[in-house]
Amino acid sequence: RVLAFEARLFDVPPTVWLQQFQRQTFSEMLQFGYLSYFLFLPFIGFVLYRRADKDPFFGLMAATMLAYVACYVIYLAFPTEGPAHTLRHLHTQPIPEGPLASVVLFTQRAGTHGNAFPSAHIAGAVASALFAVKYAIRYAPLLLALLALMCVGAVYDRYHYASDIAGGLMVGIAATLIVMRKIERTC
Repeated sequence: RVLAFEARLFDVPPTVWLQQFQRQTFSEMLQFGYLSYFLFLPFIGFVLYRRADKDPFFGLMAATMLAYVACYVIYLAFPTEGPAHTLRHLHTQPIPEGPLASVVLFTQRAGTHGNAFPSAHIAGAVASALFAVKYAIRYAPLLLALLALMCVGAVYDRYHYASDIAGGLMVGIAATLIVMRKIERTC
């Protein structure tokens, strides 16, 4: 279903289209964006935890958990293999090797088939980015730029379809808005 949906949107699958940009520097930049996911929650969590008002910190944790749980429920109801598996025959060029590409490849080996839609990485990162926009605006431009790289990098690495990214964005935004509304009502 995901492949049919994307075929209506794109003439060429985005993971295949991105092959034309496989240069070492470009590839490593996208790998950095993809790996930055692991810094989002600890970084913004630390910034928010240091404040006297702990509501934003606990809200960030709640929004992140809500986003992850929603993603995992969807995985169980709608298992979707990523493009590295379903479009393998179309990926004619390997992703350029590099230090960050090796780390991404290592993390992907631990992945499972059937957890592509929606992207939990994107959903979780969106929660951190939106909490930065609302409560730590100083860091928001950096996180939003890294989020954009992460979105493209997840497709470039053949881990996600473009629709997985859109789904992750929607889940992350919805989870964050639900929690932020709750925080605002209690204040």
